[in-house]
Order: sequence, then C-alpha cells, then structure tokens
Amino acid sequence: MRKYFVLVSLILILTIAYPVTTSVKNKLNLVSTPQPNSIFPSPDQLPLQTPTGPPPAIPFQLPQGYRIGVFAKNLGSPRDLEFSPLGTLLVSLPDEGKIVALPDKNNDGVADSVKVILSNLNRPHGLAFYNNLLFVAELNRVVRYTWEEGELSATPNRELFTLPYNGGHNTRSLIFNKQGQLFVSLGSSCNVCNENHDWLAGVIVSDMYGNNPHVFARGLRNSVFLTVNPETDELWAGDMGRDRIGDDIPREEINIIRDGDNYGWPVCYGQ
Repeated sequence: MRKYFVLVSLILILTIAYPVTTSVKNKLNLVSTPQPNSIFPSPDQLPLQTPTGPPPAIPFQLPQGYRIGVFAKNLGSPRDLEFSPLGTLLVSLPDEGKIVALPDKNNDGVADSVKVILSNLNRPHGLAFYNNLLFVAELNRVVRYTWEEGELSATPNRELFTLPYNGGHNTRSLIFNKQGQLFVSLGSSCNVCNENHDWLAGVIVSDMYGNNPHVFARGLRNSVFLTVNPETDELWAGDMGRDRIGDDIPREEINIIRDGDNYGWPVCYGQ
C-alpha cells in the first residue's frame, strides 16, 4: 500500500493508502519526485503501511482497494502541505500565523503530535524546501529559514524580498524548479480590475537567493497552488477565474505557466 496526504474541508489532514501499479507510479511521479539536492524519499522508498487513523465523517467514494484515515485534526484552517527532506509533514496555518510540524515517527498514518515551528507570522501560506533550507511565503514577504530535522525547528536565515499588499487574494504560494529558480504566485486585489502593481495577479521569479525578483507571467487572477513537472521542468498552476457571472463561468483552469505569457485576466477567460 502507498500513502499520500490530502486536505479536506480545511479541517482534516487525511492519509490515503492504495495498491500501487506501474501505471499509478508513473502518474504519481508528477507530484512526488524529490526536489534537487533533497533526500526526500522517492515513491518506491515510501513505506507500504495502511493508515490507522479513523475514517473521516465525510462521504468519500473510494475505488476498491483504497483506504483513508484521519492523519491530524483540529488544526483550524490548514493550507499548504510540504514534507521536510526527511519526511516530516509541515503545514501552514495562515489564520493563526503559524507553521506546524506533524511528525509520524512510527509511520502508522497518524500524527504523533502537533509542534509549532513558527508563529506570529503574517498569514503564512506557501512552503518549500531547497538545499535543506525552508522557504515560507507570508502575505508581505518571502523568508528563508535554517531547518533542523532532529529538533523540528526553523531559525530565520534571511528575508529574500518583500511582497506587495493586495487586500484580496492573500495566499502566496512558492516552489523551486530544478535550476533553482524560485517562483511565487500572487493573487489579484479584486474580482475584475487593472492592478496598480505589476506583481499582482501573476507569478514572479527569482534565483534561489532571492535576487532580482521580477514578473514571470501575468493575467492569473488567483493561482493559489503551483507544481513543477519533473520531466519537463515546466511550471503548472491552477487558476480561479472571476466571480459573479455564473457557477460554471469561467471554468477553473490548470495552466502551464511560461515566461512572458499573459493568461487573460481581467480582459478575457478561456472557454
């Protein structure tokens, strides 16, 4: 059995275990391939145990052979999930201004404890590890921390750069590609408007040290989460289109984000 983690209703973190075939492994590589210079285990190295947490009180319909259990609960409104290089799950709690660690040392699919790693942050959301350093995107800045796995602690190392306040979509996500480029997504300040800051409603990019942050792509109203295709090193992002013109219009998008491209907002949207 293979274990993976999902957020449900912003309240529970669940583990899902399922039988793994070659085709499934190939699909999972998109999201579970380790970052460069990381010692995070590959899918073939992950344990094969079944989650032992109680099933959630949510009407999931799982395929035959799948099992699901609660990994951690009573976290408030958890957002981003990120594994440390040695496999400890870190979770951002923007409403509480905290980052917590959920260790599972006996690997039974239930968190042993909830340890506060960072607190008194300004709506922290995006989390990423690179070269064994932890990067956190707050509402107003991106900060690098020195990570200590044995103590499950993070010490401020450097503020990379500040981010503009938008008053609207205030979740900032971040991710690294294989070349060490750091991408940060910033939502719009409104439903439909022309922004006063070039970085809003787009994705910016810098090097791993935070040098020369600049616009990578525009026209993305609210691309809350990012991932990198491990085969092509392309940046992918989901995007939430404008409101108030119907439940199904515009449709949500998954975009391959390319340097210099404009994805339409606020002028147009895809069909």
